[in-house]
Amino acid sequence: MIKQQVSNYAVLTEFSHSNLQPNGDSASPKEVIFHILPDNSQDVSILDIGFGAGTLGKMVKSNQATSHWHIDGVDGWEPNCQNLDLFNQRIYRNVWHGLAQEIPSSELSKYKSFAFLM
Repeated sequence: MIKQQVSNYAVLTEFSHSNLQPNGDSASPKEVIFHILPDNSQDVSILDIGFGAGTLGKMVKSNQATSHWHIDGVDGWEPNCQNLDLFNQRIYRNVWHGLAQEIPSSELSKYKSFAFLM
Protein backbone atom coordinates (compact mmCIF):
# COMPACT_ATOMS: atom_id res chain seq x y z
CA MET A 1 0.00 0.00 0.00
CA ILE A 2 1.37 3.40 -0.98
CA LYS A 3 1.75 6.02 1.73
CA GLN A 4 2.56 9.66 1.12
CA GLN A 5 5.32 10.76 3.48
CA VAL A 6 5.94 14.32 2.24
CA SER A 7 3.48 16.74 0.65
CA ASN A 8 4.52 20.09 -0.77
CA TYR A 9 7.85 19.87 1.09
CA ALA A 10 6.16 19.21 4.45
CA VAL A 11 6.66 15.93 6.31
CA LEU A 12 3.23 14.38 6.93
CA THR A 13 4.00 11.71 9.51
CA GLU A 14 6.38 11.16 12.35
CA PHE A 15 9.14 8.86 11.23
CA SER A 16 10.00 5.72 13.12
CA HIS A 17 13.47 5.51 14.63
CA SER A 18 15.68 3.04 12.86
CA ASN A 19 19.34 2.20 12.49
CA LEU A 20 18.79 1.80 8.75
CA GLN A 21 20.14 4.58 6.55
CA PRO A 22 18.89 6.00 3.25
CA ASN A 23 20.65 4.14 0.51
CA GLY A 24 20.63 3.42 -3.16
CA ASP A 25 21.89 4.79 -6.39
CA SER A 26 22.04 3.60 -9.94
CA ALA A 27 24.67 3.42 -12.60
CA SER A 28 22.35 5.06 -15.12
CA PRO A 29 23.49 8.30 -16.77
CA LYS A 30 21.47 10.82 -14.74
CA GLU A 31 22.71 13.74 -16.83
CA VAL A 32 20.32 12.67 -19.59
CA ILE A 33 17.56 14.44 -17.62
CA PHE A 34 19.01 17.77 -18.78
CA HIS A 35 18.58 16.81 -22.46
CA ILE A 36 15.02 15.48 -22.52
CA LEU A 37 13.29 18.81 -23.05
CA PRO A 38 14.19 21.40 -25.69
CA ASP A 39 13.87 24.20 -23.10
CA ASN A 40 14.86 23.60 -19.46
CA SER A 41 13.52 27.00 -18.40
CA GLN A 42 9.92 25.78 -18.43
CA ASP A 43 8.20 24.52 -15.28
CA VAL A 44 8.62 20.77 -15.00
CA SER A 45 7.45 18.18 -12.50
CA ILE A 46 9.51 14.99 -12.44
CA LEU A 47 8.71 11.73 -10.69
CA ASP A 48 11.92 10.03 -9.60
CA ILE A 49 11.00 6.36 -9.27
CA GLY A 50 13.32 4.58 -6.87
CA PHE A 51 15.03 7.79 -5.78
CA GLY A 52 17.33 6.11 -3.27
CA ALA A 53 19.59 8.62 -1.56
CA GLY A 54 18.31 11.43 -3.80
CA THR A 55 21.23 11.78 -6.21
CA LEU A 56 19.07 12.81 -9.18
CA GLY A 57 17.08 15.33 -7.14
CA LYS A 58 20.23 16.90 -5.74
CA MET A 59 21.73 17.12 -9.21
CA VAL A 60 18.62 18.81 -10.67
CA LYS A 61 18.29 21.26 -7.78
CA SER A 62 21.98 22.22 -7.87
CA ASN A 63 21.89 23.02 -11.60
CA GLN A 64 21.02 26.70 -12.14
CA ALA A 65 19.05 25.92 -15.32
CA THR A 66 16.79 23.36 -13.58
CA SER A 67 16.74 24.36 -9.91
CA HIS A 68 13.14 25.58 -10.33
CA TRP A 69 11.92 22.10 -11.38
CA HIS A 70 9.74 20.15 -8.96
CA ILE A 71 11.06 16.72 -8.05
CA ASP A 72 8.82 14.11 -6.45
CA GLY A 73 9.87 10.62 -5.51
CA VAL A 74 8.59 7.17 -4.79
CA ASP A 75 10.69 4.42 -3.24
CA GLY A 76 10.00 1.04 -1.69
CA TRP A 77 12.82 1.32 0.90
CA GLU A 78 11.34 3.08 3.92
CA PRO A 79 14.57 4.75 5.13
CA ASN A 80 14.83 6.52 1.75
CA CYS A 81 11.33 7.92 2.31
CA GLN A 82 12.34 9.20 5.74
CA ASN A 83 15.47 11.08 4.67
CA LEU A 84 14.98 14.36 6.52
CA ASP A 85 18.11 15.85 4.94
CA LEU A 86 16.43 15.72 1.50
CA PHE A 87 13.22 17.22 2.83
CA ASN A 88 14.86 19.95 4.93
CA GLN A 89 16.84 21.01 1.84
CA ARG A 90 13.58 21.04 -0.16
CA ILE A 91 14.97 18.64 -2.74
CA TYR A 92 11.84 16.47 -3.03
CA ARG A 93 8.43 18.15 -2.99
CA ASN A 94 6.29 15.01 -2.57
CA VAL A 95 7.45 11.56 -1.49
CA TRP A 96 5.60 8.26 -1.41
CA HIS A 97 6.70 5.04 0.25
CA GLY A 98 5.60 2.06 -1.78
CA LEU A 99 5.43 0.91 -5.37
CA ALA A 100 5.14 3.38 -8.24
CA GLN A 101 2.26 1.46 -9.80
CA GLU A 102 0.22 2.16 -6.67
CA ILE A 103 0.31 5.93 -7.21
CA PRO A 104 -3.15 7.01 -8.44
CA SER A 105 -3.30 7.80 -12.16
CA SER A 106 -4.65 11.25 -11.29
CA GLU A 107 -1.28 11.98 -9.64
CA LEU A 108 0.80 10.39 -12.41
CA SER A 109 -0.84 12.51 -15.10
CA LYS A 110 0.77 15.62 -13.56
CA TYR A 111 4.29 14.59 -14.58
CA LYS A 112 6.07 15.51 -17.75
CA SER A 113 9.02 13.19 -17.18
CA PHE A 114 9.66 10.03 -15.26
CA ALA A 115 13.12 9.10 -14.10
CA PHE A 116 13.50 5.34 -14.04
CA LEU A 117 16.99 4.93 -12.69
CA MET A 118 17.85 1.27 -12.48
